[in-house]
Amino acid sequence: GAARQLSQGDYAARAQVVHPGDEVGSVALAFNHMADAVEEHVARLERQDTQQKQFIADMAHELKTPMTGIIGYADLLRRSHVDERQRQIALGAIVAQGERLERMAFKLLAIAGLDGGRAPDMQPASVQAMFDQARDVARHLSDAAGVAIRGDIHMDTLLCDSDLITSLIENLLTNAVKASPPGSEVVFEARDNALRVMDHGTGIPKEHLPYITDAFYMADVSRARAQQGAGLGLALCRRIAALHQAELIIDSEEGKGTEVTVLFTGRIQVSDKPETPASYPDHDRTK
Repeated sequence: GAARQLSQGDYAARAQVVHPGDEVGSVALAFNHMADAVEEHVARLERQDTQQKQFIADMAHELKTPMTGIIGYADLLRRSHVDERQRQIALGAIVAQGERLERMAFKLLAIAGLDGGRAPDMQPASVQAMFDQARDVARHLSDAAGVAIRGDIHMDTLLCDSDLITSLIENLLTNAVKASPPGSEVVFEARDNALRVMDHGTGIPKEHLPYITDAFYMADVSRARAQQGAGLGLALCRRIAALHQAELIIDSEEGKGTEVTVLFTGRIQVSDKPETPASYPDHDRTK
């Protein structure tokens, strides 16, 4: 019968319900509800197993790329005929690839920690201070790319884990700067119950949007490789948002730009910032 089939791994097996109203029919219905739950649980475990295997395979591939560069340049340095120019190039490449490995390790550890159920340290935090800190980290990229970063902040404080939200803002700003053309502007907006980062860059093709927050997924592989990306930033942002009962919403149009919104859907405490006649006249606070 259905019970034997289920015990042998046929999770689609169901009992036949002839008379739903009698005792036997009630037992059959209860069995089928249990079988539905078992089948769903097994399917979820299988998906998680597949995703974990893919994650490990992708991680191994991403770690292999900088390691290959480090080994290659280290081997070059072992040769006695290397001139000073070649030596400096090799050392610079080793340092750059080592720093890339370090960034990847930090992000992987952060993702693993969040997936492991890390409880966020929820405290009232200054939105301006979190933006300033994230902008300062992204500034070396924005200065080199000729892209301005502007804050349009109408929140005073947000009840959150400030380290995690700062990391989220930093990742969104960095992604926006990398996608933006020289002379353009990236805007960070904090208003009502949402944080938002907007750019006028390359945009994301529609077919990639459903997968863009998967770990190691890169819509533009060649551009990501050139910029030493590993496709971890948005995956980390999605997990941070989820920990704060927030939704990560990505609206993008290829060739026009991208808008990423962190919408706090749970019960949060937001303190609005008093409006001022001019929005941040201090140049240092707008770039």
